[in-house]
Amino acid sequence: MVKANLTEGSVLKKLIVFAVPFLISNVLQAVYSTVDLLIVSWYGSGADIAAVTVGSQVMTLITNVLVGFSIGITILTALYVGGGNIKKVGKLAGTSIVLFLALSIAATVALMLTTAPMVRLMNVAQESQSAAKQYLDVSYLGIIFIVLYNIIAGMYRGAGSTRAALIFIFISGVMNLILDIVFVKNLGMGAYGAAIATVVAQGAAFVMALALLIIQRKNFFLDFKSFKPDWQEFIKMVKLGLPTAVQQFTIQMSFMILMSLANSCGNDYNIAYGYVTKVSSFAILPLAAVMSAVSALAGQNLGAGKPERAVKSVSAGFFMMLPIALLIFALVNIFPKGIYGFFQIMAENKNPAIIEISTEFTRYMSWEYITVFTIYALHGFVNGAGKTTFTMFNSFLSSLIIRIPLAYLLFHLMGFNGLGLAIALSPIPSTIVAFIYVASGKWKTKSAAAPAAAPVTTVYSVAPEEQTEEITAEEKI
Repeated sequence: MVKANLTEGSVLKKLIVFAVPFLISNVLQAVYSTVDLLIVSWYGSGADIAAVTVGSQVMTLITNVLVGFSIGITILTALYVGGGNIKKVGKLAGTSIVLFLALSIAATVALMLTTAPMVRLMNVAQESQSAAKQYLDVSYLGIIFIVLYNIIAGMYRGAGSTRAALIFIFISGVMNLILDIVFVKNLGMGAYGAAIATVVAQGAAFVMALALLIIQRKNFFLDFKSFKPDWQEFIKMVKLGLPTAVQQFTIQMSFMILMSLANSCGNDYNIAYGYVTKVSSFAILPLAAVMSAVSALAGQNLGAGKPERAVKSVSAGFFMMLPIALLIFALVNIFPKGIYGFFQIMAENKNPAIIEISTEFTRYMSWEYITVFTIYALHGFVNGAGKTTFTMFNSFLSSLIIRIPLAYLLFHLMGFNGLGLAIALSPIPSTIVAFIYVASGKWKTKSAAAPAAAPVTTVYSVAPEEQTEEITAEEKI
């Protein structure tokens, strides 16, 4: 079995060793949509830029929800590996691939029938609607690759291995960049060409991951019989994955509502919001990587009957995240014009107004890096123990109950910048709730996800929260 043993040795060292390759992999994944926006900003029209901005946000919601279901395989794999019940991993993988393939196909067909209403719902400017529809129609074709890739990557991640995904994402990321240049710059295909480049690269990542799984199938006890759905495993996986999927839906839906408000201010504000959120998606990745490391370490140690060691992952996560959050906050506030100016550095028709709007918005939104890092560590631990229902409700509190009403209020009081302040303030109540929950010890209940035959005396419940804000973690390939 290819795995990393996270149940022995220094907790902090294990977190670092696990988080670094996962961070690099996530950065490469985030490059997909960012490269699309960057290349289109350099060589496309304003309508193309707005289309990619809106289309990327819609795709983030869709893929995060679908991939949220696959979180169950990461949690179960970690529990099976930690509990010594490795033979069940193959059946889990086969069941996941078959059932999520069917789900992905159904989702793709349904979404392609609703592209036009989605574009109108997002308040996309009339001149950008056609490009946005084309971008989404092509992007939907990549959902199958995104979901199946993340199932395989989730299995490796649950076993404690992130290197394979790193290699695949690097190769497909380079492919995406090259194809973006060819389709957008050389062929002048705009947002439509950027979408094609991304889907092709996503397909390549899936093919490579599938090939490795086939080569290593004996290590995972994977054979043809594994692809006969095991409904008991599926129910376990859904119980663990559904809360994360709902959680991701609430998070991303809140940001879609904020984008719709931004779009109502005009194309410049739409593009500025896109620039800031793309930079934020990169800035938040180190925190998401540490959170995923906390989840994997907690899951393996709880599966191995070592709850005391699992709890140490929370304080170690805090120790790693605090300096990262402070550094990110400082960088985006000291060099905002340089950062956002990079999106227009190669553009023939530069728009300084967009850079100014982005810079001012960042002064408010950047406080999120300070308010959110604590909840990443806490939710990482809680998820790793299988208590994804708690993180679902806590994310619902932050995303919908707090963020949306606050955004509407501040938008009417402050205009566009009020959206940034709402994003920064909304994690605070959920952080307090999560801290009380972890400190109370209520997560110390027997996990429904525990392997029935695992040689473990007691298995405790806790996997990755707002990953995505962004994802993404391994959401978009």
